[in-house]
Amino acid sequence: SGGGAPPGVLVGPEAAAVAPPPVELPAKETARLCLRAAQEFEATGKTQEAVRLYEKARTSDPTLTKQAARRLAVLYDKAGEFSRSAGEYETLLADSPNDADLLNDLGYSHYCRGDWGGAEATLARAVAA
Repeated sequence: SGGGAPPGVLVGPEAAAVAPPPVELPAKETARLCLRAAQEFEATGKTQEAVRLYEKARTSDPTLTKQAARRLAVLYDKAGEFSRSAGEYETLLADSPNDADLLNDLGYSHYCRGDWGGAEATLARAVAA
């Protein structure tokens, strides 16, 4: 005979009426999963998706702000969004002005923009740090 669901199994509108509502993850768990997914997207060259998830991670858990900002600055540089990357670098350097890795990334950012003087000065600061 005619198929359909086994006895006792609800399908269609009836199933929706008794299905449990989706469970909202806690903010820190959401942030952790967003961060992990962003790293995977970044590793596979899916920059736009990675940016969206890094931004969501830091919004969901402010303790991830620095970690997300570091990656966002680099991704904004890759996308040619230098004003956005500059804002990320500025915020990060306010907290860690002698971070050699951060200064190196900023120096490369200046280089990508064609700001040779800024690149040279920032990379010299990175070496000194």
